[in-house]
Amino acid sequence: MRPSLVRRLLGMSLAVAVLAVAATAWLTTADTGRRLQHEYAESIETDSQVYGELLVFAAERGSWDGVDPLVRRLAERIGRRVTLIEVDRGVIADSAAPNAPALSGGPVARLEPDGVVPAWLHIGGQDRFDPFSDGGWLRTALTALAVLIAATGLTVVVGRRVTRPVRLLTEAAQRMGAGDHCARVEVRGDDEVARLGAAFNAMASSMRAARRSRESMTADIAHELRNPLANLTGYLEAAQDGVVPLDGDLVASLREETAHLNQLVEDLAVLAMADAGQLRLHPEPTDVTDIARRVVAGNQPTAARKGITLSAVTAEPAVTVTDPLRLRQALGNLVVNAVRYTHPGGHVTVTVHTGHDDIRVDVVDNGPGVAAEDLPHLFDRFYRAEKSRSRGGGGSGLGLAITRGLIEAGGGSVEAVSAEGQGSRFTLRVPTAR
Repeated sequence: MRPSLVRRLLGMSLAVAVLAVAATAWLTTADTGRRLQHEYAESIETDSQVYGELLVFAAERGSWDGVDPLVRRLAERIGRRVTLIEVDRGVIADSAAPNAPALSGGPVARLEPDGVVPAWLHIGGQDRFDPFSDGGWLRTALTALAVLIAATGLTVVVGRRVTRPVRLLTEAAQRMGAGDHCARVEVRGDDEVARLGAAFNAMASSMRAARRSRESMTADIAHELRNPLANLTGYLEAAQDGVVPLDGDLVASLREETAHLNQLVEDLAVLAMADAGQLRLHPEPTDVTDIARRVVAGNQPTAARKGITLSAVTAEPAVTVTDPLRLRQALGNLVVNAVRYTHPGGHVTVTVHTGHDDIRVDVVDNGPGVAAEDLPHLFDRFYRAEKSRSRGGGGSGLGLAITRGLIEAGGGSVEAVSAEGQGSRFTLRVPTAR
């Protein structure tokens, strides 16, 4: 699992800081060491030259007399003070002023030329390289600047890599804002940005599905309105032209088409209020068993005409607090749906079960059932399965959607279990009174 974005940014900052400090220290130390090493080697070389020339002088002269001019020339050449001191006596020659303080530290070497009094050679120190001098500070500052530039470049490269998913997410959001509902982002890892990308993809898919559903619903509404309106227009034009007499049968047909339109508009209004959370409910103590009996009795004539056995299996009263009219409307939709799609000779049974947390109402039929691919969409608006739920079977395709909206508005739930060729079971669950 990839570390979180905060940890990666913190790690990157620490890495850059450590790199900058380490690089500056290494470069400064290397430069200082190189310069000190060079100065040390140069000091040894000049000391050897002074030592050799003084030995040659003593060997040629047989004494130290007249060595002062040579000592001063040597001091000027190497830029350091040179003092020659006779062992156990005094100063033989000194390049410094007469009243200059004695050199600190011990002698550099002991000169013992043949036949000449031995002498100690003292050579003064030189100005060593100081990393904190003006020149040292400049070199250190230039080194730090170079490291800072390198660290900045590294930070930019790593930062662009870390923020790349955010840029891609921003571009996808902009594309979606411009109308590209197929915009998605590639999700890698499990950090905050990856989870944000996954949420964005889920949101985009949901928006695309909602858009398709809205387009499909608009087309379905237009279709449902077109047929009765076309019938009304045809009847009225025929009556106006005198082709069809304006008798009782025609008026009955017109009223039937008008009733269908009114029912469709009413169903759409109920769904709109349920979606907006504005569906008005009037809860009161309600006997669910009595509601089930009333719904079964109201649909008995239709079931009898189709040769379907419709029955209610109830026991003791099942009382809860809910809106009785909305519950009857929701249960009525399920029963009407079951009677409509059950073949003649079949049966539809409504059963009420009382539980601890809810009251369950089952509507079971032995009709043609629903295919597995259609089952998840039964409660979608205007959805009809290809076979048993075809348009020729009647209904607007809104009954089950309305049932779900009504039951969920009251805190309940509705579900369906079905298999093709084995009938269906629709279950309403209503919370018990607390």
